[in-house]
Amino acid sequence: MSAPPSPARRSPVRPPAPAPPRLVAEVAALRSEVRGLGAEVRTLGGEVRRMGRTDWPAVLTAGGLAATVLAGLGTLALDPLKAEAARSGTAVDAVRGEVHALADEVRDHTLHGHPAADARLNALERRARP
Repeated sequence: MSAPPSPARRSPVRPPAPAPPRLVAEVAALRSEVRGLGAEVRTLGGEVRRMGRTDWPAVLTAGGLAATVLAGLGTLALDPLKAEAARSGTAVDAVRGEVHALADEVRDHTLHGHPAADARLNALERRARP
């Protein structure tokens, strides 16, 4: 004869007890925070990638502004120099005229008849006259 069937053996591990509602809520909140952190990390990664690129419009604008300021300062500095050069030019012309007049006097009074001295004086005058 055969042995009677054995009754179902009970497992020594108990099925998990239902979690308290407060714990379920905390786990759900933690999951949503982790998802939010993932989105923030992705956003931060995008910002870091954008920050690594050169902001060419800003660089070109700053360069244009610097060039404009330097051109303005150069113009302000150049105007007095131009006026002084014009005054100096007229003074040089006046001195040049006096030198030529004196050279003519020297030739007439002292060097007349000395061909070598006349030639040198003529050469100097040709270089000095515009």
